[in-house]
Amino acid sequence: MAALEATHAVLFSDYYKSLEANVQARYRQKISKCENIDPYVLKKKDFSYEMKDLPCVTEVDISNYLVAQTSFYTRKQFKNHKSMEAHNFCTSGCVHDLGVKVIKDNFG
Repeated sequence: MAALEATHAVLFSDYYKSLEANVQARYRQKISKCENIDPYVLKKKDFSYEMKDLPCVTEVDISNYLVAQTSFYTRKQFKNHKSMEAHNFCTSGCVHDLGVKVIKDNFG
């Protein structure tokens, strides 16, 4: 994303600017929970590559995410094909570095 726009001390990406007004409002609401950081403006230097900063995840968590999910609407289990696409993307060599953006804990 090339050009950035500063609005109310928040940097917005070209992606944000391409959204319709009502979708922009939802986007702003979502990023307000993450220190108003638009993820599309982050640079490699903004990430931590320390293992201690990664969330604690178990094999069961990964299996549940990659394979079996429960539909929010029907409460029935279904195969999560979209997350398998993400897994395949990572294992195919397209992802080179694993980084995390550390933000303050808004939930504790």
